Amino acid sequence: MSYTSIPLTVKDFDDVRRGICFGCGCNCGYIAYLKEKKIIDVYGDPLNPNNIGSLCSKGITLCQQIPYNPLRVKNPLLRRNGNEWEQVGKEQVIAWIKGNIKGRVGIFLDRFTDLIDYKVAKRITENIYSDAVYLPFRASSLSPQQWVNKKLILMFECEPVFSEVMATRWLVDAFEKGSYIVTVSSRYTTAPSKAKKRILLKPPLVIRFLEDLTKAVRGEIVNNPLKEEIEKIAELLRFMEGSSLIVIGDVLLHSPWKNNVFKALKKLRSILKVDYSIVGDVSNQEIMELPRFLEDVEKLDSLIVFGNPAVYMNENLIQVLKEKPVLHFTLFPNLTSNCASLVVPTLLFQERDFFGYRSSFGSSFASKVIDPPENSFCLSDIFPLPHVEVPENSSLPFIEHWEENFSSAFVEEKGVYLLFDRVLSEEIGHWSLWTHELSPQQEAIMNGKTAEKLGVKEILNIGDIKLSVKISSNIADDTVFIPFSFEETQPFGSGVRIGRLIKRKGYRIEKL
Repeated sequence: MSYTSIPLTVKDFDDVRRGICFGCGCNCGYIAYLKEKKIIDVYGDPLNPNNIGSLCSKGITLCQQIPYNPLRVKNPLLRRNGNEWEQVGKEQVIAWIKGNIKGRVGIFLDRFTDLIDYKVAKRITENIYSDAVYLPFRASSLSPQQWVNKKLILMFECEPVFSEVMATRWLVDAFEKGSYIVTVSSRYTTAPSKAKKRILLKPPLVIRFLEDLTKAVRGEIVNNPLKEEIEKIAELLRFMEGSSLIVIGDVLLHSPWKNNVFKALKKLRSILKVDYSIVGDVSNQEIMELPRFLEDVEKLDSLIVFGNPAVYMNENLIQVLKEKPVLHFTLFPNLTSNCASLVVPTLLFQERDFFGYRSSFGSSFASKVIDPPENSFCLSDIFPLPHVEVPENSSLPFIEHWEENFSSAFVEEKGVYLLFDRVLSEEIGHWSLWTHELSPQQEAIMNGKTAEKLGVKEILNIGDIKLSVKISSNIADDTVFIPFSFEETQPFGSGVRIGRLIKRKGYRIEKL
């Protein structure tokens, strides 16, 4: 195909730009149609191999609606006298930073920061944190487009439509071509609907299933109620060696059992020729993960923050955040903004030259600026530094060649577990009615058996928090699923932040 000369839109436009969406790790291409420098329509780019013309609702919202959202922060705001805010200019921003961002500085980066931000942050401090999972090995042994050729696909606590949206199309194509798909998860969603075999288990049993599958492949004795199923799948893996794929959702890595997953996957790759993909928000750049950030907050003297890490904090840490000098780069005046000292409007990926580095599939892509808004900044605007080299894609080892020996954590199987994971609308999506309506309400979702065991009907009490209960047969026994994309300052249908609900800081799976 050649670049289309026929417009994909019927709207009146005077300019066309092509770029990459960085709303997830799929890195879909888009074509934006502009009128007087404003995006009026967005379509998936037919020439981009990652999405071949498709674009999901989240990508359309990020590219077309978020830049002009009336709720967006438009000018730097400095806190005065408690909760009074004063609009300030760039000179005052620089003066405040020089007087306050010092000592032991911590920098928290979210998905909408790029590799230049990371490189600049490394020049400022060694204390770089993120809500992504750090992988010192390749996140995937193949691209999602190659899923379609796999004869056997095993998916563990994984729902691409909630994380790497466009990857779902390649899963569906694999299904259409007759792939034997097996899902082992705590809830039935889109991926299990395409599976030939669906195994519904609470999170610790998903971990145990993966570990016991590794044992069965190695020919070891398995002591598991699902022993017969595990041994059948192990036999399929051996029979379809070279034509099989294991897909793992990042929620399992936001748990005490992260190394259990890595260890099992490393063993499987060492025994068999099986491909793998880790789906979700991961980084191959060295960062300290969310649990470490929440442990270190009290010890840091000042903070530079992107995104909304306050959603992971309890009341004590919220108070700690309010008492420190905090510079917050943000699109919207969210919960973290309300705790910050200085709020600075930041740039979205299409509003700057952007080099994405957080991806489920281990690839990095660059995209050119479309239309930067006034009075918005990225980190290099505030901290001008000499030229920063942007490297080509690094050649990381596959997981089986990573030399570290992973130490497993004890998997406690008894009890009811809380699972906090994505739904169709992520946290930033609740600032737009376009995507908020995809999942407008935060509920505690469980099946009838679990509700009866807990003695709940309409309301679940977690400490002093009350959540509406929704009964669904699509949730495993002894599992309570709660969307973690809600928080208290959202403009539409606000909910409860995960930091008020979970005891183990930075995790998304916990025993109730």
